[in-house]
Amino acid sequence: MKILLFVILGFVLADADDTSALTDMSDDWIHLGTRKVDYKVDRDHIPITLTEGRFSALKFTVVDGDINLRKCVITFGDESKQTVTLRKRIKEGSSSRKINLRGAKRIIKHVEFVYDMKGIKGKKAKLKLYGLK
Repeated sequence: MKILLFVILGFVLADADDTSALTDMSDDWIHLGTRKVDYKVDRDHIPITLTEGRFSALKFTVVDGDINLRKCVITFGDESKQTVTLRKRIKEGSSSRKINLRGAKRIIKHVEFVYDMKGIKGKKAKLKLYGLK
């Protein structure tokens, strides 16, 4: 019986860690996608569908490990781009700063992020992207 209790407690705590970085986000933040960081690749992208809507800002959260986030390139529906330099180590359970998008609310086609894993060992982090409606 004690083993079952510890297993259930472990699942509850694991789920709590996954959302701890979102405690400062209102209901207007929409999850747009997640990527597991590959230590062999230094860039990745998250495609966004048109049905997700228009956004005024973005934010990344990191779970299951740390990541050195260098920059992100946001490609909008009209193919214009916005490059944001971040140069920040985001620790497990933390978030990037709020990234305001240029102009009015915009449709996002995809977001490419550039990172490195210098000085980071252990688990592969998951990078989660959120958009502010």
